Amino acid sequence: MEQYKMEVVEIQPRPTLTVTFSSNDADLPNDVAKALPAVFQYARSQKADFAGQPFVKFSHRNGPQFEAEAGIPVSSEIAGDGHVLAGHLPGGSTVTTIHIGPHELLDVAHRTLCAWARDNDFKFNGGPWEVYLTDTVLQTDSATWETQLFLSVYK
Repeated sequence: MEQYKMEVVEIQPRPTLTVTFSSNDADLPNDVAKALPAVFQYARSQKADFAGQPFVKFSHRNGPQFEAEAGIPVSSEIAGDGHVLAGHLPGGSTVTTIHIGPHELLDVAHRTLCAWARDNDFKFNGGPWEVYLTDTVLQTDSATWETQLFLSVYK
């Protein structure tokens, strides 16, 4: 099992544009591939400045099914259009780690992140999110892909 270095950081909330969807582990890559182009197109139409890398935030897991939102941080709040929604990535105390490798192995990183938080007496303050640091279109070697995981926490 890969070793992950956990870090607790204080972060500021960040405005976002997202598309929400229901998915499962097998369908997630296709669902994200459908959602992000709509977010990018809408953001460009609103002349929004991107303020970070694409992300997926998870919530409401029920067995293999979960609710998620795929999006991009933007430099200032922008109203959505009904399909693309305005929102925020949470601020405050956050546990984070970096996963290097294929996205298919991110479940191990998520389990490790959550277990570390529980073992260190943190309570979860919402679902985790993944920030895709590597452009997988430009870098096709999945062994080198970097994804940063975040989990908002409190004691």
